[in-house]
Amino acid sequence: MLNGSYFYLLALLLLGTRMLSGSWRKTVLLPWVVLTAPMLCGAGLANLGLVPALITPWSDSTHILVLSGSAALLAGSFTLRGVRSSLDPVELEVRWHEATLLKVLVGLTGLALVTNAAQFLIAGQVPMLSADPDRARMVASQNGYLHIFSVLSGHLIPIGALILFTGKSLGRGTRRTLKAVIAVNFLVLLLWVARGMLIYPIVTVIAMNYLLDSASFTLKKLVTVALLFLFIVSGVKYLRDVTRFGFDYNGTGQQSSTSGLERGLLANASVLYLTIALNYEILNRYLATVPLLAPYSGGRIMAGNLLAYLPGTGTPYSELQFQNAVLKKNEPDYTLTSTFFGVPYLDFGLPGVLIVSFLAGLLYRTAWLRIRERGTPWSVFFYGYLVSMATFIPYAFMYTQVSFTWFLLSSYPIIFLCSCRMEGTSLWRRRGLLHAGADQSIPRLH
Repeated sequence: MLNGSYFYLLALLLLGTRMLSGSWRKTVLLPWVVLTAPMLCGAGLANLGLVPALITPWSDSTHILVLSGSAALLAGSFTLRGVRSSLDPVELEVRWHEATLLKVLVGLTGLALVTNAAQFLIAGQVPMLSADPDRARMVASQNGYLHIFSVLSGHLIPIGALILFTGKSLGRGTRRTLKAVIAVNFLVLLLWVARGMLIYPIVTVIAMNYLLDSASFTLKKLVTVALLFLFIVSGVKYLRDVTRFGFDYNGTGQQSSTSGLERGLLANASVLYLTIALNYEILNRYLATVPLLAPYSGGRIMAGNLLAYLPGTGTPYSELQFQNAVLKKNEPDYTLTSTFFGVPYLDFGLPGVLIVSFLAGLLYRTAWLRIRERGTPWSVFFYGYLVSMATFIPYAFMYTQVSFTWFLLSSYPIIFLCSCRMEGTSLWRRRGLLHAGADQSIPRLH
């Protein structure tokens, strides 16, 4: 009975929010929509039952977990403050110090290029040019201390975009250099043939642009953004299969009955559904095995991600180890993702899902209110990144992973360094940094 209800719940959420906010443009930005819509949409897709050989019906426990966890996301992120006010922000402009920001961003791009080259040399292969991109990517990223600098390419793309969006007085040469920095770092990310590494910087840029000027997003532009997301999610998967098996072979290495172009179109239409549905399938299997066949891990998986920064801690316990011990897997080297709820459930069960979901909602709510109250570039940047992380909710729990914490730990100092050498600028005070027209006070997004 619940199988067809998730899309109805999603429609009810969107319509109810539209009535509260009075604007579709604001509806797609409100924290409770940003958090819960991906989970409900993914649950609806997973329950379509289009491939019964791969996707089994959910147990009642899985339905209860998804519904209650979604309710906790909604409860933590819900706020009526500023919901009815206009979304249109004041003109946000930052007096970036051009010489300093170019030194910082070009220098970090060089560092990213060097560390990426070192990883590829050590691995002896480049994922995009290898016969098996997935395995090549895993081998190349094994040196964690190099990898935390090589992934800076993904951080520099939204930072460069933020400067372009807010630095309206930047010189033509500075703008050209910033665009070159963004292009170079994007090409570096392409070498990894990894969807996640492409999704989060692009969605962060789109979200920041929308936050700063939502009126510029016409229906045509929104459709273009949706198609771009679909291309990244499914197109990169198709590219990996083509690299491994050729244009006329399917993903299992067998001769395909369709041409390369036809198969590409079919892949783009189906791989998004299959990927999301299989993630919920793993969650469904978790509820069938834990704690019946294996105990909860008591926080070891989340703690293991955070301990990865500390040298000498050994190999932290991971979701991969649990899966290899309990689930029947064809490839023991790869971690199967299990939606946002998977890791909290393995660590603490249903209570853990409810508490972690509520806390995640509070994080989004706090970031949203920060924009409404202050409207600083950093608040826009942070909320844009949180929007990009919400796209991973049907895939995996990202909020204690190294990629999430490292982005936050590294991005703020980079943005601060780009604004240094300005009168009144310090680590604790930004007097004179922001202005909106003739008003020299810190602008707000009304």
